[in-house]
Amino acid sequence: MSVYLLATLDTKGAEAALVRDRFCALGVEVTVVDTGCIGEPAFAGDITREQVFQAAHTSLDSLCQRRDRELPLRRQRPARPQWCARAFAQGRVDGVLALGGSAGTTIGTAACARCPWACPS
Repeated sequence: MSVYLLATLDTKGAEAALVRDRFCALGVEVTVVDTGCIGEPAFAGDITREQVFQAAHTSLDSLCQRRDRELPLRRQRPARPQWCARAFAQGRVDGVLALGGSAGTTIGTAACARCPWACPS
């Protein structure tokens, strides 16, 4: 079993590490996806924030300079369903867990939008 763990590692890094470690202890393979954009990540994700923004055809650096959390979330949104659906189709992921409050919900529902077990975004 494998899970994508989506988290803003700049604000939810400790929580993401705890969840990752718990899943691993249960034998679940975890791919940590860093969806953060404001501060330094607590640790490097398996899929980095730079990769997430690159997949959305935008630059993380230009967005981070604005110190606006909403704009980067909107800009990376198109990429999330594509890579989650691709990973699911290739048998690399069985589920997705997004950590956070309203931003985590937005990130998670968008990421799962094209997966058969998903909630609509």
